[in-house]
Amino acid sequence: VWARPSSAKGRRGINRDPSLEAMSVGSAVEPAAAAPTGDHRQLLLIYALIVLYAVNQTLQGPLEPFLVDKLVGKGDASSIAYGRLHSLFEAVQTVGSIAFGSFIDKRGVRTGLIVCFLASAASYALLSQATSIWMLYLSKVPGVAIHSYMCAQTAVSQITPEGEGRIVALGRLITAYTVGGIVGPVVGGRLGANGDYYTSAKVAVVGSLVATGLCFLMPVRVASDARSLVAVAPASAAELTTAKRSLPPLHERWRSIFALTGLLMLTRLIANTSNSMVYAARSLVLKNDMGFSQADLGIYISCMFAWGAVSNGLLLK
Repeated sequence: VWARPSSAKGRRGINRDPSLEAMSVGSAVEPAAAAPTGDHRQLLLIYALIVLYAVNQTLQGPLEPFLVDKLVGKGDASSIAYGRLHSLFEAVQTVGSIAFGSFIDKRGVRTGLIVCFLASAASYALLSQATSIWMLYLSKVPGVAIHSYMCAQTAVSQITPEGEGRIVALGRLITAYTVGGIVGPVVGGRLGANGDYYTSAKVAVVGSLVATGLCFLMPVRVASDARSLVAVAPASAAELTTAKRSLPPLHERWRSIFALTGLLMLTRLIANTSNSMVYAARSLVLKNDMGFSQADLGIYISCMFAWGAVSNGLLLK
């Protein structure tokens, strides 16, 4: 059974992809001693998966406002549809995160990552065929199972010892997402510069399937000492039943989570709501009022990721 990661404790109900967090946090963690060799290889694989995840996700960022224009026409209707699209994805992510933490506890991080990347591939495949605004809305529904970053946080917490090494490893995970966040928007903006808003989605499908294949390089389970990843046999039905019975009732677990982290979750909820509003409005302002092209918007988003990494790295030293 997977232990809950210390950095994500109590976040089953409020899980957010780090697209906004990476821009505001960056990589502000000082280097430390490397993990043991076996762990180091597994960490590199996890970081590579998160880079792929971030690239695939941010490829669409500079193009979606223009795609909405194409599907519903320019004007207020387009702005309203884009806001709804953004809110829909955030809503399905929140709903999915409530159950996905328990899913990876029971099935393991490898299975969780496979499900996440297959859901990502399904989302981008639907997006690549979206010829109406309703199909575009439908492409966001698989987001209920897209929690790759949460899975990666769990894996990193399991394979690193508690203390400074774990903090460094989790900081590097943010760095990995930031790298993907810098590359993805620039590439996506270039791919859509000629008015083709579907090629980037097709590229993201391929990237998600490649990531799915890489997940099979991970071991099935994690050793209980949380210091090294080893392939262990899946637990028997009797062992799983015993483990399940040893857990406190669900309502008690929820009560403990909110008692320990309720204020933190409320703070994150307020911050993420504000950041989401700014993110959606900013893309519309840049496109409608400042005349940004697809490539311009892609460069701007990439610069935001890069500036977040640099500025916070300096400020938080």
